[in-house]
Amino acid sequence: MVFLHIFIKMDKSILDFGINACYVALAYFGPLFILEYVHEFGKRIKSQEELENVVSEEGTKLGMNTDNIQTVLNSRYTAICYRLEEPKSDKEYALEIGNRLDSRATRMKVKHELRHIQKGHCDKQPKNYLLERLDYFFRREPQAVLYATLELKI
Repeated sequence: MVFLHIFIKMDKSILDFGINACYVALAYFGPLFILEYVHEFGKRIKSQEELENVVSEEGTKLGMNTDNIQTVLNSRYTAICYRLEEPKSDKEYALEIGNRLDSRATRMKVKHELRHIQKGHCDKQPKNYLLERLDYFFRREPQAVLYATLELKI
């Protein structure tokens, strides 16, 4: 019992640090996830042709040439963009967006993925897993989320 009492007194600073770290994480990731969730709302993209039109319109707003982007509606992903390893004809990137019950294909999701392509997030990523995750959560994802929801170009 005495050992437990001493242990609690000694580790109060560690506990405080842990609680404060949770507050900081919640303050950062909370708004990021809320803004990400907002992407689910909006007019649903219902056809491949509509998706290609939205990609073209939003790409023009970003000053991008969207002719090199292969688009896929109803993919197994909620939304993803990547550089094609073996480009098919003149397509350099792929943008796949799901249109299932658990994931809606919307203009905001397209804007989000186009921002990733424009900023080069699909081209170069750290090889180290930890560095890649840190880069994703603190640089790449905030840039795409803020552009898609608020049209802030950072």
